[in-house]
Amino acid sequence: MRKIIIFFILLLYTNIVWADSGEDLFLAAEAGDLAKVEELIENRVNINWQNSDGVSVLMQAAASNQPEILNLLLRWGAYFDLQDNDGWTALMFAARFGHTKVVQLLLEFGADVTLYDYNGANALMLASAHGFTDIVELLENAGPK
Repeated sequence: MRKIIIFFILLLYTNIVWADSGEDLFLAAEAGDLAKVEELIENRVNINWQNSDGVSVLMQAAASNQPEILNLLLRWGAYFDLQDNDGWTALMFAARFGHTKVVQLLLEFGADVTLYDYNGANALMLASAHGFTDIVELLENAGPK
């Protein structure tokens, strides 16, 4: 019984530490602090941490136009097709805000261009609606044949 209690205390402690560190990673990615992101990743922070809106660290890097950080997260195995509470992916954030380099990176790593958010929009529709023709072309070329 004592071992079980110790196990659950350690599990709780680990989740609390990871949650705080995940938020730190999220904020560092948003700010473009590559050194801090590298430090946190090397300290085994949960790179797939999501905030209460379901926005992941990778989504935040995509929305904030941080291609170097995005590339680092992807190389460390961040899930590129996670969806937030509205169904948005990192690719959708990058497409919506016109971040061409970020879109290219996500496509190189295999981001799914066919995913839709919960309102029925996909990355191609978001880029098109906001006039990002270069991204529309990238997504059309990457889409299913």
